[in-house]
Amino acid sequence: MSDTTRTRPAAKSSRMSAALGLPNLKGNEKFLAANLIDSLGNGTMLAFQIVFFIMTTDLNAAQVGGAVTAARLISLPAPVLIGPVMDRFGARTVMTGGNVISAIAFVGFLAADQIWSVIATGLLVQVGSSMFWTAQGALVGLAAQGADRTRWFGLIRVLRNIGLGAGGALAAAALAIGGPSGLTWLVVLNAVSFAVAAWLIHTWRVSDRSPGPTAPAEAGTDGTEGGSGREAATYADVLRDRRYLTLVAANLAFVLASMVLSILLTVYVVEALDEGAWLGGVLLLINTLAVIFTQTIVTKRTERARPVTVLATAAAVNAVAFVAFSLVGAAPDGLVLAGLVAATLIFTLGEMLSAPSMSELSVTLASEAARGRYLGLFQLSWGVGMAIAPVMFMTLFDVSSTLPWLVLAGLMLVTIPLLLMLGKDRSHV
Repeated sequence: MSDTTRTRPAAKSSRMSAALGLPNLKGNEKFLAANLIDSLGNGTMLAFQIVFFIMTTDLNAAQVGGAVTAARLISLPAPVLIGPVMDRFGARTVMTGGNVISAIAFVGFLAADQIWSVIATGLLVQVGSSMFWTAQGALVGLAAQGADRTRWFGLIRVLRNIGLGAGGALAAAALAIGGPSGLTWLVVLNAVSFAVAAWLIHTWRVSDRSPGPTAPAEAGTDGTEGGSGREAATYADVLRDRRYLTLVAANLAFVLASMVLSILLTVYVVEALDEGAWLGGVLLLINTLAVIFTQTIVTKRTERARPVTVLATAAAVNAVAFVAFSLVGAAPDGLVLAGLVAATLIFTLGEMLSAPSMSELSVTLASEAARGRYLGLFQLSWGVGMAIAPVMFMTLFDVSSTLPWLVLAGLMLVTIPLLLMLGKDRSHV
């Protein structure tokens, strides 16, 4: 077989990858696998953590729920503490350490039988996850080498949706087939898989290809050399960066928006629309499948646009979706299902537009000298948003079933001028 014949399948595969909006994966298979493992692990944890402790300890549901909530609240400042560590030792070390801590946490699940130990193991899980996601942006920049970073963020979002969905299904299957024993074996599998992910990141080396023209300097964040060699900035310097604080504030609004499907939508469907709870699950499935099959294509279509423009568009699309959700309650019975599906698809488009561009800006606008601290502050906005979303949504819902949607729509509209302000000084944002 001639060299020309052998290269045809590779060229065809490359063209297909480009058409699907996939980044160049050569040399980054370990990084990709570690991301999938983390997503699967988080998917199983979200699905079984509370059930596991209820079924394997003498604690009741209220005690377990309180312990898990306490662990999440205690872990909120973790990204801010992780930032300086990342500036000192590098992103690879932080992500590797995060996976090791997660593996230890799941081993701890097997021995936890008191409230304090459930809190301790839950705290370790949250810290491990925070370490992983705080280091994520810097390592995506290393994998992409400036060539297709936005596509990488889009692909990681696809992997996260696959992992969360598959992890939840795996947990449900383990419980249905094996009961408590099935969940115990799932915990063991999680511990092993996170240990494997730590090895993958520790041994991953980037393929030798020239950085693109917009490649960031990764000496301080690739994890291979530790610090950048420059004097690291402090959090006081980060907090004086008004542009980045504006980005963090905008991200908090998008985090709150991202919580509606998992927290608000099913409550709205059941309590306000008097429909079955199954419908909320179907709408979430529609969202998940749309992201899995179209996220990378949407990212490819928008990668030449300025990220702030894409984000402002995403905020407008989200506002439309939230207004649509609020109007479904006044629709005739025959249009409720169609209205919910349409609103969900519009919301999903907003999500697909915002996620890669926001991640891109979180790295682009971060100072190289303190990228760990910048990304730690950015990751903190995720923790805060996820913590306040339930109480915010339910408090507004108690006043009126449409009020949460209208407040979120207003929040998205207020975010648009903030985002556009970010693009005034630098053309690449």
